[in-house]
Order: sequence, then structure tokens, then C-alpha cells
Amino acid sequence: MPSSQVVALDRSHAQAVQRFADACEGASTDVTTVWREVMGRFLSASASIEVEHSGLARADSPLFAILEEDGIRAMAHYSMWATDAASIGVLTHPAYRRRGHGRTAVIAAMSDAFAHGHLVLYRTL
Repeated sequence: MPSSQVVALDRSHAQAVQRFADACEGASTDVTTVWREVMGRFLSASASIEVEHSGLARADSPLFAILEEDGIRAMAHYSMWATDAASIGVLTHPAYRRRGHGRTAVIAAMSDAFAHGHLVLYRTL
């Protein structure tokens, strides 16, 4: 998968998230609410144990996502376990697994962690 499809989600993506939400039934105009709805739909597609192991709720880094017009394919981040040790977390939407989306998001998170001088730790279910 081309790395150009990975984005570090931040406020600059508010319009893209809004456009996605506008295409969904019952979309709100508040970007914060829309983003919570988008994340909620993404997280609810996976088993709770997968969501817990991804660590997305406690991310210390930006969220790196494969973001398509119709939703998030995969998301990765890292959380600091120590001053210089970053633990990677990833979650791929069940409908899009085994297509390289998770791997691409992990590479983006790892690259950012390495760029900040962190030792990267990674494990998966």
C-alpha cells in the first residue's frame, strides 16, 4: 500500500472528517462530535479485546490512519512506556484486514517514533 495514503490525524483533517460524516446518515455539523462518531464506528467494528490491546484510548503520539472517503481502514499510534521506549498499537477495521493497511499505519507510527529518538517496542495479538 502506498505510504501516501497514511495521514497523521490532526485538526487539519477536520474538513475531510466532516465530508465523510456529511456522507453518512444523521451527520452532525460539529467536527468534534463528528470525529467521535467516526472513531466510534471504527472502534465498534472490532472486538473489545482488540480495541483494548490497540491502546488507542491512551495514545501519546499522533494517530496515524489509513483514511478513505468512506472511513478509517486502520489506525496506529505509540504510547510511551518510559522516557525513550515507545510501544506501538494498531487496529485494523475487520472488513479491511489482510490487505496491508495495518502494516502501513504501523510503519508510519514507527517512523515517527524513530524520528523522535525512541526505542520502539511492538507486539500484537
